[in-house]
Amino acid sequence: MSKNDVDDMTAKFVEAEIARQAEVQSDDGLEADRADAFIARALAETQRMSKETKKSEAKLDKLRNEFGTKMINDWGSEHAAEALSPSAAAALSCQAAAAAEEDAAP
Repeated sequence: MSKNDVDDMTAKFVEAEIARQAEVQSDDGLEADRADAFIARALAETQRMSKETKKSEAKLDKLRNEFGTKMINDWGSEHAAEALSPSAAAALSCQAAAAAEEDAAP
């Protein structure tokens, strides 16, 4: 599922939720204006975070291409061992192993 699909799904969910809430709420113009402003901010933040995620993924892809997935995972594991609790480091190691398997698949 692409990021655009997720953004579209988020927008559709928000629209459906607005329609549902409009049916249940009283017809108070002030409340509707506040809800509209909140929704607009939420959608803008969703789009901003999607852009940031894409930028982060592009940077990580560039590093993987330059240094290789194994080295990136090794660096991540080393950092986790130094900075995280043992249980959090173990969880991160499992994620890295799964990512390496995914990258190795044809």
